[in-house]
Amino acid sequence: MVDTGNPRYWDALAGRYDDEVITPFDTRVSFSLPARLQRDLESMPDPEHAVVLDLGVGTGASLALHAEKVGLSIGLDFSPGMLRASAQRIENTGASVSVETQLGARTMVDQVRDPSLRRSGPSTCLVQGDMRSLDRFHGQADRVLAINSITGPESETMLAQACACVAPGGQFWGVFPSRDTMDHLDKLFMINGVERPSGLGDFVDGGHTYRDAEGGLQRFWRPLELENGLRDAGLRDLTLTRVHYPWSMIAESGWGSFPGADELWDWFVIGHR
Repeated sequence: MVDTGNPRYWDALAGRYDDEVITPFDTRVSFSLPARLQRDLESMPDPEHAVVLDLGVGTGASLALHAEKVGLSIGLDFSPGMLRASAQRIENTGASVSVETQLGARTMVDQVRDPSLRRSGPSTCLVQGDMRSLDRFHGQADRVLAINSITGPESETMLAQACACVAPGGQFWGVFPSRDTMDHLDKLFMINGVERPSGLGDFVDGGHTYRDAEGGLQRFWRPLELENGLRDAGLRDLTLTRVHYPWSMIAESGWGSFPGADELWDWFVIGHR
């Protein structure tokens, strides 16, 4: 069985992640998460003193959009391989990036917040860390991003920790795998008389934990679970929107294709503190 809770799994995947995994950053996705992040960045009232915390930064697709455009951009991941891929992406934009401990990154937050401690210019740093324990960043980030990263063991704890990092007046932005979309896909197989692909996994005991064909486990979410989790963490003014993926992308993953039917989707969530 594949252990998706082990950073070595993600280390091995890092080099091919962008080519093999369906993400909302793909240019074929009409939702256009990069454009939304860019508009939000442009609307920040004081980006020079803003802190963006990207949790489960992966290969850095979202962090690269903020590098050297806000006071401090922090990318956190438990996979050294993903952090290396993220650093490469950011450096390819011409921005500089440092590798810090959680304590070092927290000191950089203080430097952004306190003009008397301020270092010159925006900074971007990467931190190896566990999303289940983010105490040093509680209440510190103007934007907390979690793009398809709250899917592993103890996902409820990860969600609560991520929300706790949102500063007063800040926002949480997240993308989550949808449990409902898999019900929709199974229904399409049934009503169209199509055999379920052998490479498509199933849900453990019919619940929310998806087990892929290799035995890897991933948490999928229903809207009410997300709403309750964010509200319990003190966030308000919640919005949930579907991120639809074209059938051409789904077909490439081996999950089938049903042009004309509703597309599969993830949930995009924003919550405010």
